[in-house]
Amino acid sequence: MRHIDEVMTKEQREQFANRVEVLEKVKSLLMVPQLCMATTEQVANYFDVPVKTITTVFQRNRDELISNGAIIMTPAEISGMKIQNESSIGSRGCMLYSIGDAVFSVNYKGSRFYPPRAILCMAMLLRDSKVAEEIRTQLLNLVEATPAELKVANVQAQEDAMLGFARAMMNGDPDAIAQSVHEMIALKDHTIAAQAASIRQLSDEKADLENRNHDLADQNSSLSMSNQMLAESAVTWEPRRVTNAIVRKIGKAIYNGKFSLAWNELYRELMYQTGISVGQRGAEKKNDSALSTIKDEEWPQVMKVLASLAYHYCIDVVDVTNEKVVEAYQLDRIETPQGIKYNAGICRTTHIAPPTVASVPALRLAQ
Repeated sequence: MRHIDEVMTKEQREQFANRVEVLEKVKSLLMVPQLCMATTEQVANYFDVPVKTITTVFQRNRDELISNGAIIMTPAEISGMKIQNESSIGSRGCMLYSIGDAVFSVNYKGSRFYPPRAILCMAMLLRDSKVAEEIRTQLLNLVEATPAELKVANVQAQEDAMLGFARAMMNGDPDAIAQSVHEMIALKDHTIAAQAASIRQLSDEKADLENRNHDLADQNSSLSMSNQMLAESAVTWEPRRVTNAIVRKIGKAIYNGKFSLAWNELYRELMYQTGISVGQRGAEKKNDSALSTIKDEEWPQVMKVLASLAYHYCIDVVDVTNEKVVEAYQLDRIETPQGIKYNAGICRTTHIAPPTVASVPALRLAQ
């Protein structure tokens, strides 16, 4: 087992940037529920160091930590995410929040939050922390020896163990025989464990490659869609195409590609907000799609619900469709209990990541 008490090199930090699972193996990590990020105070508590230490490390490595997801969030941005079971109260200079078991404060000008990847990067940069030191040790143990090195070492150890056993047998020493047998069993167990670790590492590398290929495929798909949208930037789409484009975007961004969940949510919101039971109509007319049962006079109501869904999930309607479509169906104008909200450009101005499926509250924007 390797042990290290010095910070890691830039190359090592890049090599281990995705191994966030090590954080929980070393110590339980408390983050803000639904945000999936930790405040500066939570990061300091995790590493058992003063808050000033975390701030100092950030200032010295600002670009690298920001590239790993460290961001500033304001109370307005947090409130805009419509977090479930969130309560807050204003205080001098900050807003106090309670989300699940997490209680934290956010400066009105903004406070810094760290996702797991940035916390792992902090662990590889932070000195004078036993927790950070143990994380670095665990990371290095993942690549303690290559399979070839393990094979050479094991062959030599097996030869030594067998030689010791033969000598013990020749001398008729029961204690030495028992000790030799114990060493050979331990060597066998170590070899099996090392091989299992190597297999797990190869499996993780394979999964990483598959994820990268998936990301590249998504990027190619997005580029193709963007090119098509550029060619159609002056065209007003028909309502069914607009609905399909926005729902599929929600399904991809929120439900990990499970589009049926996104469609079901649209049908629920239509029923709740307008009384239009599209799902029931589709079931009654088995040969027709659910959208084909919507009447011409009902489409304006459907567009309002669709715009509310897009706003709720921070889906930029201009990026998904085009400016002509947004203007024609007023997709950027959302009626809420707090007044009129505007959706166009929302993602480019707030830079807030969409919530995960587990954190999605019931949507009740347009009444």
